[in-house]
Formats: sequence, structure tokens, C-alpha cells
Amino acid sequence: RRQASLDRSIVRAVRERYRAGTASATALTSADLNAERAAFRWHQAQLGASLATAHLAGVIGLPPAALTGVRLSFAIFRRLRAPQALDADERRALRERPAVRKALAQYNAAQYRLKAAVDGLINGVKVVPGYALNQQTDNYSLALKTHPPLFNQHQG
Repeated sequence: RRQASLDRSIVRAVRERYRAGTASATALTSADLNAERAAFRWHQAQLGASLATAHLAGVIGLPPAALTGVRLSFAIFRRLRAPQALDADERRALRERPAVRKALAQYNAAQYRLKAAVDGLINGVKVVPGYALNQQTDNYSLALKTHPPLFNQHQG
């Protein structure tokens, strides 16, 4: 609202300068456009606030008029602990849940099956990932890795 008011006063000042011949029509149009954009953004914010109030009222089962003038406090969210502040027991309880352990075991099994399938396709050839940072550009690659056979292998 403050920005819209400020832009309207700028438009008045530019309009006076335009009438005096010290400002161009482009400057006047630009100032007018900025003022209209600020007013539009303010109206959008008002609409968003009204919709959010109506949605909140619907969720808690009240008419939207019941929330008019009510100040909501979000102070409780400032007192929540950060995830790093969890106790060791709480961290262990989160990590050691049966559902989490099962999902991790399934993931590891799928990863080993994929490796075995790739290794079984071509004997001795492995696909390895690669990464290089080149002039602030991330370059990812896949490469084939193989060990050439030794012809003699010390067999005489």
C-alpha cells in the first residue's frame, strides 16, 4: 500500500514536469505503469489474504466474518527445535523404525541386483560414474572400465 501511494505521488510529480516540458512522455508513461503495477500487486495481496482467511475459517468451521480483526500469533513456530537439536535417542528412534530399516534394506538389495545385472551383461566390463567441474559447470559422465587380459598369466 505504501509503495502504491509512493508511486502515485511520483506520477503526480512527473506529470507536473511533463506539463512544464522538462519530462518526456516516456517517463510519464513509465511512472504511470509502475504506479498501476504497484496498485495491482497491492490488490492481489488483499485478495490472497481474503482467500487465506476464508480457507482458514472453512478449515476450523467458522464463518469468515468471525476472523475479521483477529490477530494470529505464530510465536510457537519460533520455539520449535531444529532437527540438529534432536536427542540421540530421538534420532535413533527415527532411524531404527522397522519401516525405515525395511526400505533401506530393499534399496540396498535393488542396488546390488542392478550391479550384478550390469556386471553379468559383459564379463569384466563395469560402468562407473564420473564428475568434473569445468569452469563452474557440472559435468557428469558414465564410463566403461575394463581390465585387459594378460596373455601369459604366468602359466608357462
